[in-house]
Amino acid sequence: MQVKRLARQKRRYAVTGLGCLLAGLLGFGVGWQALVCGFTGLACLSLVLILQPALRNWAETLTIGFVIATALPLTPDVAASAGLVTGWLVHQLAYGRVAERFGFHFRTLSEQRATIDGPARAVWAAIIPGEAHPEDVKSCALVDFDRDKDDPDTCYLRLETGDTLLEEMTLTHLERRRYERARFLIERDSDQGEQAYYTLVLEDTGEGATHAHLAMELSNASLGNALLHWFDDDLTFSLRAVQRAFRATPQGVPA
Repeated sequence: MQVKRLARQKRRYAVTGLGCLLAGLLGFGVGWQALVCGFTGLACLSLVLILQPALRNWAETLTIGFVIATALPLTPDVAASAGLVTGWLVHQLAYGRVAERFGFHFRTLSEQRATIDGPARAVWAAIIPGEAHPEDVKSCALVDFDRDKDDPDTCYLRLETGDTLLEEMTLTHLERRRYERARFLIERDSDQGEQAYYTLVLEDTGEGATHAHLAMELSNASLGNALLHWFDDDLTFSLRAVQRAFRATPQGVPA
């Protein structure tokens, strides 16, 4: 589980490692000190991801803070302190409520493709929460769900988060052609106004495998949530998890 958590953060590792290396080059010039800065950033990020994953978004903001501080004409000791302060300010701007107070909201679009070794029926159930037993869903950590008694296209999801808490979401199907195409909306109870629209297209290869195209449109999102989705690389993580599940079970995940 720890290896998967670390592997998921490749974008955050890239930004942190290269940023800390740049800060080292600006502060010390070309030499071993710059390499130490880069490796130290990567090591600190790894410890945070293992011990306190909820604090992972401090990695990129502190990295930016140190790059800004070392670009200024400051001594190394002063630059270190200035980097912490600047990183804190960047964190407040990126992940705090500053942008929201000024009415800034964002729309992002991401997509991912994968070929999964299983029939479309099983892949459908493994990707879309609420379409099969929670144990068959491999794209997220679904604990359980309840269907809306008055609306067959709506269900209420409960998922595990990285800190072992449960997060509640509402999934509403907008289009559903079983085992071929689906478009659905997921709303988090904790994110007022944010809407995530998912589009899934499946194509049977005729050789026992399925091509999956998954796209997500995030609308009315805060700057912090938009950044988190990008750094965490949610779509890639979800499809790779489904791929691994089917490879581990040659007959596919039962639907």
